[in-house]
Amino acid sequence: MVIGPEVIEETANSIVLHDLSDPVELPQKKCVRRMHLIVDTMHRDAMIAYAQGDLELANDVIERDQDVDRLYWMTYKQYNLIQKDRSLAERVGVDIHESMSLMLVARLIERIGDHAEKIAKHALSSGKRGPAAEVGAIEKLSQEALVLLTKAMESYFLRDIGSANDIIDKAEGLVHKAEGLLPDLQAHNGKGAVSSSSVLDSVIRTIMYATDIAELAINESMRSGEK
Repeated sequence: MVIGPEVIEETANSIVLHDLSDPVELPQKKCVRRMHLIVDTMHRDAMIAYAQGDLELANDVIERDQDVDRLYWMTYKQYNLIQKDRSLAERVGVDIHESMSLMLVARLIERIGDHAEKIAKHALSSGKRGPAAEVGAIEKLSQEALVLLTKAMESYFLRDIGSANDIIDKAEGLVHKAEGLLPDLQAHNGKGAVSSSSVLDSVIRTIMYATDIAELAINESMRSGEK
């Protein structure tokens, strides 16, 4: 895994590089926001690839997971650097507690990315999808899961306890709804049912990780209020 100068903007006459190994160039907050954007599109594309059997799109999703892993590594590295050098915390605009919190959020997003990759790998197993109706229901659930994830991220950065609590409540209902699909999937024998059940599990995990981010939002909101 290599992190260093990377092209972030390119035109016919110029190229803009950022040194991703420099915490000031890409601080933790930017890493986490970028991770979320990448993972959101990964998950959406993975579900499209799975539903439509798009092998090229599935492989593209799998490749993008490397970008998420690099950004997570950068976030984790910055946390360790801030532990050793508190002056760095001032330069990047976080304290040691927020740095740890951002690292934990990044870890959750990285896991969501792993599940998007897992869905994409199921898409590569052509002809092993479940019935169209069930796959469509999973697609709809995945979209709702991503809405929750985005709201969880917003509640984290805005320190919005009310929104975070609402996300936790909605997530519980969404998980229950998702689990209600399992009997229908398991009623169908064969590899397609196994594949769809695994994809559904990845969607459920995504919902649960969004809940974890909402809980971190509550913790950070309460800590900020104590300052």
